[in-house]
Amino acid sequence: MNFDSLRIFVKVVEKQNFSRAAEELNLSQPAVSLHIRHLEEEFDTSFIIRSPKHVRVTRAGELFYQKAKQILYAVDETRLELQALKQEVSGLLSLGASYTIGEYFLPKQLVMYTKEYPKVQTQVKINNTREIIEALIDEKIDVGLIEGSISSSDVDVQVFMEDQLVLLVPNDHSLARKKVATQADLENQVWIFRESGSGTREQSDQIIQELGIQVKRYYEFSSSQAVKEAVMAGLGMSIVSGLIAKREVFLKECKALAISSKPHKRLFSLITKKGRPKSRAAQFFEDMILQSPELEQQSKR
Repeated sequence: MNFDSLRIFVKVVEKQNFSRAAEELNLSQPAVSLHIRHLEEEFDTSFIIRSPKHVRVTRAGELFYQKAKQILYAVDETRLELQALKQEVSGLLSLGASYTIGEYFLPKQLVMYTKEYPKVQTQVKINNTREIIEALIDEKIDVGLIEGSISSSDVDVQVFMEDQLVLLVPNDHSLARKKVATQADLENQVWIFRESGSGTREQSDQIIQELGIQVKRYYEFSSSQAVKEAVMAGLGMSIVSGLIAKREVFLKECKALAISSKPHKRLFSLITKKGRPKSRAAQFFEDMILQSPELEQQSKR
């Protein structure tokens, strides 16, 4: 038995499919099947019942899956502790961030992090909140930074910042001279939304539902920049993070209004996978984010 075989077995169980597991591991399907067969021969029992569409795990397979994960986590943790003995923060740090955070908050944080830990090689994956959560659970990233809600029991969540949502409108819009948009103002308007799965889209839908607003027509875009460009072009209005609208509003390329009489805020959160050992690079990055000036400012309010 070797650790590679254990990792392959765990991936097959989690994906419930040999082909998908092989694709993620960059292996051929026959190679994956061979590793599983060797494990079953070594322990003289059947772990997986194969079928054309998916796999079914036996009782012995379920037990072996849990033990395999414990062994692999122990190996990873030991490796990290041995690296820590060298008193050097290095290696690969894989981060995931939702679009708003990844494009408008994370770059400045990485400047500070890189100055402190220059030997860490950082990779950043930017996607919507749903995709970042999935990447974390699949262990494709070490740390995630997301907006919006999360309900997975596999994930630890720590809030690090509060974000104010605003209504962004074109300069020539009928609401451009107002400071606050009322419920009546928002009726039967043309809207620009982010795609489903986005934290911003989740919040927009909640606000519209809460206010009981009738949407005349809407457009969907898969990036914050595209949403801003659409608003500035006069295509419609949008609910966005105040963080992403600062530059355009300052340059008077569009207008930002408060939404109804109460402030609409959401939380930015740092997420990690429960039970997964953290490298020193990941732990120091987490500490830096949770101690960021933005978080301190929020705690004083």
